[in-house]
Amino acid sequence: MDIRIDFTKNVRYELMYGYQAKAELDKYGVAYLPLGCLEMHGSHLPMGLDVIKAHEMCCLMARHIGGVVFPPHYYSGIHKNEKDVEEALVAKWGNLYNEETAMGSVSETVRQIGRMNVRLCVLYTGHYPPAQLEMVRNVAKEINESENNFRVLNCVEADFCGGGDHAGVVETSLLLYLRRDLVNMAAIYEQGYKNHYWNGENDPKLASSAKGERYAQKILRYMEREIGNIINKTKKGGG
Repeated sequence: MDIRIDFTKNVRYELMYGYQAKAELDKYGVAYLPLGCLEMHGSHLPMGLDVIKAHEMCCLMARHIGGVVFPPHYYSGIHKNEKDVEEALVAKWGNLYNEETAMGSVSETVRQIGRMNVRLCVLYTGHYPPAQLEMVRNVAKEINESENNFRVLNCVEADFCGGGDHAGVVETSLLLYLRRDLVNMAAIYEQGYKNHYWNGENDPKLASSAKGERYAQKILRYMEREIGNIINKTKKGGG
């Protein structure tokens, strides 16, 4: 059975009033931090796609499972940062922070969230090159090893979508479901295929809102179990 979401529920921290924000954090003790970057995603998807997807998915999780979604971190997405490719990455693919700065920023943000009577922070990354995955794993590992009553849980979108793609059928489908108003399917043209390595199965023209909803439902079911298990353990003092 499909999970039903109450889209009227406000779960966004920046839109809550002071006492409401504290009450919502106290109620369930779960915070969500969407991560990603600003980079090209063909001509049919916005530069902020990775974080927009992550933010919308975190809002779905908070509405269904409980918790509060913190403002998305648009500068937390990284690629390799060797000197010979750095200029190209900044100009075309969006590295605004280097690896050290991105990790420091995410780590500090999560640690501060942990001081708000929060038991669990979900790091949801809609951007998933190896450097990004290593960075979020390291943040979670360091905090989980140093904190007793606060946990960090990573959620990598690509794990639930057949490995994901770059503005292909998976990411396009997800945004068609989450924010159809931001997708311009008529703007898909030949240059995008060359730049993003689309072919056959990952062709964005095969995308649909129904496919995106199936990915989203899979993520929600998994995260519901994982978050529930951690919250139950922390309630019992299990760390």
